[in-house]
Amino acid sequence: MTQPPPQPRTKSQTGGQGGAARPTQRFDARNQLVAEPTENPKRPWWSRNARDAATEPVQAISFGIGGNDANYLGDGWSGPEQGFRWTLGRTSEIWLERSPQGGDCRLELDVLPFCREPDVPRQRITVRVRDTVVGRAIVTTRRILAFRIPGAVMAEPGPLKLQLEHPDARAPADVGGGGRRVLALCVHGLSLRRCPADELDAGLEAGGGLTIAAMERETGVAAAEYMLGFESLGDNCEFGLVQRRCGAEPMGLLRFASMSLPNLLRALETRFEKLGDPKNLTISLAGRGVPEYMIHDHAYGLRYHSWKKAGSIDPQAFLAQQAGRLHVLRRKLIEDLTEARKVFVWKSNQPATEAEARALHAALGTYGPNTLLWVTASDPAVVPGVVEPIAPGLFHGTTDRFAPSSEAHDLTLDLWLLLCVKADRMRKAARVASGA
Repeated sequence: MTQPPPQPRTKSQTGGQGGAARPTQRFDARNQLVAEPTENPKRPWWSRNARDAATEPVQAISFGIGGNDANYLGDGWSGPEQGFRWTLGRTSEIWLERSPQGGDCRLELDVLPFCREPDVPRQRITVRVRDTVVGRAIVTTRRILAFRIPGAVMAEPGPLKLQLEHPDARAPADVGGGGRRVLALCVHGLSLRRCPADELDAGLEAGGGLTIAAMERETGVAAAEYMLGFESLGDNCEFGLVQRRCGAEPMGLLRFASMSLPNLLRALETRFEKLGDPKNLTISLAGRGVPEYMIHDHAYGLRYHSWKKAGSIDPQAFLAQQAGRLHVLRRKLIEDLTEARKVFVWKSNQPATEAEARALHAALGTYGPNTLLWVTASDPAVVPGVVEPIAPGLFHGTTDRFAPSSEAHDLTLDLWLLLCVKADRMRKAARVASGA
């Protein structure tokens, strides 16, 4: 069947943020979505695209007609087509027979997302291996996604279950196309290989933002050093874990703590003068499994991790040490606010308003000309990773989602890194323009 010419691209399809133009997907004469076949179906896709083409994968799967995928697929797949197969619905399963032992592995997926502007601008994907989240990605064009699977997950007995979650799946007929299949990803290939000992985690992040390696190339600074230029103001541990993933371990009062915005504003107004008063401190156990001791400073509603498990310390003796620790962290925060050299980062799992962000920025401004990056989770219809100035020294950034409170490590690292680099560049450009 003769294909119609490509559809004209709208402004939003040509990038909109300075990136490369997004390829327009094609529809046939019956307005059915068409996916391009692989470049050369006779040649394994991983030998063209893998990071180390000379290393044959432990397992490689080619999808579609003539491929070997049928024996590995569970629920959530459409029928085979020439060189690819579509996911069907919002969850798709892959079962691998072999589970290589001996360390971490690298999972690669060659995918093309179903996107049609303006209704479906991107596809989000979460990858679980044996119910452990190994990564998330945001896909707007064909690309190879790569995720590290921890050796501990690989070492579990039995077949390896991969689950792809793609909540943005839509039927083309619902967005002006043809066909009722609920589509998300056109999958061309999969490979599983052992990670070389010298392979950086940085090369294994996937999504619409920056890998650690890419951030280092963009900034010319080692990731651990670069992330010391940012400080979390809460509302929880997520940004502190972003810094940890980059190898940065700064001392910060609110890095692994929670404090409501009204309490934070009151603390800033009073210069945290009541912080660390022993009569306001308590200790309690929280968490599943072996619980952890949490410290509470009731003067400002501050709650933070001790990183000490039940039975590992004398809780009252440990609590007595916290007054001194809090005084040190208070002094350091006030020094950082007075020097005004860092980008302070604030997020809230509860919906926050611009007025609240402005109030926090104004409170920081009483110490010096500070910069605040306020981060929110974007609307599902909006591509995240955007940073916009609201006022001098106040920026609003959007990520795709925040980590759930029960699984704080399940964060979208690459988008956090993109927001940091953008905010830092905008801050520096504004200071150059003002002669500061």
